[in-house]
Amino acid sequence: MIRTAEDPKTANKRIDQLQPSSKEPPTKVIGMKDMIPNVTLPSIDPQQLIGYTFMAEHAGITQKAKVIDQISDTIYNVEYADGNDDHLTYEEIINMLNREKEEGTHLWTFEKITNHRKNTINGKQIMEVEVLWDTGEKTWEPLNVMKADDPVTVAQYVKEKNLQDLPYWKWANRYVKNPKKFLRYCRQICLTKKRNGPVYKFGFKVPRDIREALTLDKENKNELWREAIKKELTKIMEFQVFKTTPDGKPPPGHQKIPCHIIFDVKFDGRRKARLVAGGHRTIDPGEDAYSGVVAPEAI
Repeated sequence: MIRTAEDPKTANKRIDQLQPSSKEPPTKVIGMKDMIPNVTLPSIDPQQLIGYTFMAEHAGITQKAKVIDQISDTIYNVEYADGNDDHLTYEEIINMLNREKEEGTHLWTFEKITNHRKNTINGKQIMEVEVLWDTGEKTWEPLNVMKADDPVTVAQYVKEKNLQDLPYWKWANRYVKNPKKFLRYCRQICLTKKRNGPVYKFGFKVPRDIREALTLDKENKNELWREAIKKELTKIMEFQVFKTTPDGKPPPGHQKIPCHIIFDVKFDGRRKARLVAGGHRTIDPGEDAYSGVVAPEAI
C-alpha cells in the first residue's frame, strides 16, 4: 500500500533533501559547457535554414524533408518527400540536422534520382540509380540500397519515368497506385517495431524488463543495470514508500495495482531504474490527480 500524502504522520522524506540550507553556499548553475568542456554547440542562422534537407520520420516511415519557408521567428514550413508538409520549430530542425554529428557520422541525404542503368558486379546484374546528393555530388548507387533508405523519393522517380510495370520497379506500385494505404501499412509496421524492437539510447541498449537488464549485464560482463535496480529499491525501502497490511490485501477504499521497473540511460552513460505503479489500472477518480515535480536544481 502506498503511503498517503494527507496524513501528517507519514511525511514526505524526500522533501528534506530538497530544502536548501542557509549555511550552504549558493548553488552554481552548470551548463553544457561545464559538463562537456570541449563541446561545440551547433547553431545556424534562422534565416539560412530555408533550403536545408534532412531525414525525418513522417507518416510512419523515414523520408527526406526540406525546409520551404519561415512562418514566424521559430516556426518553419517543412515539406516531406511524399508531398505532405508540417510545421517544425527551430530546435527540432537543428536536432535533426545535427543528429549525424552526435552519432559521429555524416547523414547523407539526396535531392533526387536523375537516371538509372543496369550494371554487372561480380557476375551479377543489378539495377543502379544516379543520385544527386545534398553536397551537389552525383554517384551511382544500388537501387536496393536507395530504396531501403528513402523509398518514397525513389518511388517518385519511378512514377515520373513510368517504370512501375517494368522489372526491378514493380515494388513502387504500392506507392504509386495507393499511397495512403501503403503509408498506413508502414505506420503500423513502425509502431510494431517501436513496441517490440530493441531500444538504444546514447549507444547503449535499454532493457524492457528486469530479466533483460540482468541478461545485458551478463553479456557486457558488468553489473551496471543490477546496481541501478538495487539503488532504486534501496531508496524505496529507505523512504518507507510501502506499508504491508496484515492480511496482504488492500484496505477498504483502496485498489490493488501492479508495479514494474522502467529503465533509462543518461547522456553520460549512467543506468537508471525507476519503480512505477500501473496507474492506468485504477478506477478513474473523476478529479485531477496530477502531481507536480520540482527538480532539485530549480530550488
